Amino acid sequence: MSRINVANFRHPDGTSDNINLTDTGRVGIGTAAPTQLLEISGASTPGVQIRDTTNQVIARLGADDYVAKVGSRSNHPLQFQVNDAEVARLDTSGHFQFNSGYGDVATAYGCRAWANFQGTGTVSIRGDGNVSSITDNGTGDYTVNFTTAMPDTTYAVVDSCAQLGGGVGANDNGVSFQPHTYSSGSIRGLTSYTDVKVDTQFVNVAIFR
Repeated sequence: MSRINVANFRHPDGTSDNINLTDTGRVGIGTAAPTQLLEISGASTPGVQIRDTTNQVIARLGADDYVAKVGSRSNHPLQFQVNDAEVARLDTSGHFQFNSGYGDVATAYGCRAWANFQGTGTVSIRGDGNVSSITDNGTGDYTVNFTTAMPDTTYAVVDSCAQLGGGVGANDNGVSFQPHTYSSGSIRGLTSYTDVKVDTQFVNVAIFR
């Protein structure tokens, strides 16, 4: 049996090659010089589509709109596997689920914003994520402003405060950031000790949703 070393499958108009098999065993669709074992190239939304006709699941790997795309073109989740077992998925609502100590694949609820800031003297941010600024509203009264707003005001606020070196607010003596006003763009809270508002050296706030 003879072996085909090079094959070209031409467009019906005879002007271009649609599929090319090189002498190195590479297949090019839309390209005569594939750089990988299989390469698909096109000027408009090139991609690979796999369809399960029994369950009407459509998977796609493609590129268009300046992004690489991998996912489902039908109303089905995207599953990630290792060793032929599911380790993560994106459900049809766009929720990311994975198993990293949860016990099984479960939705991960992320920290949407956090800040470690100095609440004494001139208020300043030591470190943050998705926080644009801290507003000093007066003694023990701060507003944490988000860079990207929350979708609603039903988020949870987690905090810790400390005043190193002793004095009011020292370590774990009961000073906390108490949420006062929830909004999608910010959270305003008070730091107090025995119901008296105090400025605190270390204020740590995290937003979960």
